Amino acid sequence: MTQRRSDVPRFVYTPNPIELWHIERDAKLDALRKEANERAAVRNETDHGPDFRSILWFGRKYSFTVNQSKIVSVLWNAWERGVPDVGDATLVSAIDSDDDFDPRLRDVFKTGKKNHPAWGSMIVPGRTKGTHRLVKPRKIPSKNPA
Repeated sequence: MTQRRSDVPRFVYTPNPIELWHIERDAKLDALRKEANERAAVRNETDHGPDFRSILWFGRKYSFTVNQSKIVSVLWNAWERGVPDVGDATLVSAIDSDDDFDPRLRDVFKTGKKNHPAWGSMIVPGRTKGTHRLVKPRKIPSKNPA
């Protein structure tokens, strides 16, 4: 007579509460270590000058005008805090404007008819209408170009 699966005794190991606590603690510590390592790697790939006129963004170097750098500063701070979307009106208000001229955000990042290299690659539309954010490039340039 063959044994059916239901006839085979099952032994399931159940860890005691102290073992469970250690397992959970170790998993949390591993997650925290991984997050810290990822942050350290990002810090090595991103940097900026004191006035945000020049920045390093995941291997790419960008230079900005005074007005552009003020906007990038606001976006950078939001990105670092983990709340990357910033309203266009907030970004444009970061520019000191003496006159009644209220430029559109995209116009601040134009020189003649050309867009700034960061526009559309580093600075992209946010998840909601009328917002923008900084985004990590899809393809990070290699440190040792061949």
